Amino acid sequence: MVLNDAHEGLEMEAMQRFDFIDASIRLWEREIALGKLLSSWEKDEYPDFPGVIYRKDGRIVDTGTMPYLSDLEYLPSCAGILRDVPLDRYGAAAITTGRGCPMSHTFCMYSRTDMRRRKVEDVVAEMEAVSDLGRAMIMDPSMPTIAEWREALCDRLIARNVKVSWRTDAKLQQCSPDTLKKLKAAGCASIMLVVETLDSGVGGKVRGGISHRNLKTGIENIKGAGIVPIPVFFIGFPWDSSETLAEVESFLKEVAVPSFILKQVRPWSGTALYEDCKELGLLKRDLGIDDYVHSDNPVIDTLYLSREEIMEWKYRIRRGAILNWRYIFSFMFERKRVTSRQAGLFLRLVAGSKGGWDGN
Repeated sequence: MVLNDAHEGLEMEAMQRFDFIDASIRLWEREIALGKLLSSWEKDEYPDFPGVIYRKDGRIVDTGTMPYLSDLEYLPSCAGILRDVPLDRYGAAAITTGRGCPMSHTFCMYSRTDMRRRKVEDVVAEMEAVSDLGRAMIMDPSMPTIAEWREALCDRLIARNVKVSWRTDAKLQQCSPDTLKKLKAAGCASIMLVVETLDSGVGGKVRGGISHRNLKTGIENIKGAGIVPIPVFFIGFPWDSSETLAEVESFLKEVAVPSFILKQVRPWSGTALYEDCKELGLLKRDLGIDDYVHSDNPVIDTLYLSREEIMEWKYRIRRGAILNWRYIFSFMFERKRVTSRQAGLFLRLVAGSKGGWDGN
């Protein structure tokens, strides 16, 4: 078993509950741990290295966490494999450029983790391999952070004239006009912009947040560079109330964005937010796998809103924003295409129906 988001305790719980799993590979440096595990099994040996949870004589043995390497250059290009894949079966390709994040958000397991990057030439080779597909998603929580690496990637994509439109995550402070201009020239089509909260009080508690004015300016800069901004609003922090969520509603009614995401906050074990929820009395017991199955549903109440009220607010924010003429115009002008799912969601919102709506 290899979990992409292996939050604290979930791997061990899965091993205890599902005895058909022989071993679990921990998140950090998982490719190395997996390679070592397969080598051990070929020799009929048990793992003697960190990064694996495995079964031995009826017991579950946890070897701990594989230490970070200084970079991800051990990950070679899989361009050769991608060229043999029938890409026409897929809507987009996902390409990992790096891992780690310098931010100190209390709700994120990647908070303050080492920044590591792959070789630029390997990433570009993979981008070239999926050029017939035309679209790619950058899998990296903070791709633009290391300026030298970011510039090298963009310069190489531009020099090789790679015809791929790609999407990346970014923080507002990483979106200077010069950076945006270079990203656009290298093929960046859209940016998922993290918006922890628009409320300064909540922002102070989660170590993040953006002011209404700064977010508006940032979105205008991104659009001015010819890139589609996709703000990602976090909903459901312990301190969220009708007043804090009304700020999101107000912003989306005022500022035209062609797309946005309402991301449900979930307190993950091992994060500072999880401990905050316990201290505030919002967690009556430790959470496990079953609590995280439906990722768009609230796991806990806030101090001021029930889970049902949070869902109502998510529906209200989305309906108010999408049925706003500014949003409709911006969506049609900048996205230029509508999927059947998007059309169905729009019609349900017009009809006032919540059926089939997942809140995200």
